[in-house]
Amino acid sequence: MRQIVTKTLSIAWLFALGQAMAAQVEIVPSPSLSTYCAGDVLNLEPLVSTFDPSTATFEWNLDGLSTTQAITGPLDELVGLNGLQLAAPGTYEVTLSVTEGAITETDALTIVVTPLGNAELSMLNAGSNYEETTYDGTTTFAYCGGLVLAQFDFSLTLLGGADPSTTSVNVDWGDGTSEGEGVHGHALRRASRHDGPGDAHQSPPGR
Repeated sequence: MRQIVTKTLSIAWLFALGQAMAAQVEIVPSPSLSTYCAGDVLNLEPLVSTFDPSTATFEWNLDGLSTTQAITGPLDELVGLNGLQLAAPGTYEVTLSVTEGAITETDALTIVVTPLGNAELSMLNAGSNYEETTYDGTTTFAYCGGLVLAQFDFSLTLLGGADPSTTSVNVDWGDGTSEGEGVHGHALRRASRHDGPGDAHQSPPGR
């Protein structure tokens, strides 16, 4: 009889140990990127297994990021954090901890946010026949000389601390065509017929 009791206790202990070892907590970001731009919106989906939702509790640590959703509470009230605003550049260490009795499991997610920045397109052509004017955020480059086909030379520069290795810029030439460029300080060349001023609209950088 004593041997049967001992085996029963051993099986129960191994079952409890197996539950503790199988408990898992994971944070799944959407979208999942190596870096984010300031102003991006992020969703965090929690994946939790084995814990008893009626007795376990959860706690988010957002490392300075803000949300209107609950960051602590009973596990059965845990939901994903949707619409998390990445307003300021920096590195954030977000954690999710789930506790049941003496057992706590934690997952951490590192979020790197870089400045959005902007781009500046500067005309390199010199002379009185070339004009550059800006109105309401749109820069117009024009040639007013006697050439039928004028050539514009531009310099493209990133502003605002944007990372050149992860930032791309799209230039809208104003005639239905555009040109993408991801290299800081790159020179662009554009030919335009002299039957009206050509314009180039500067667009903010995107990924």
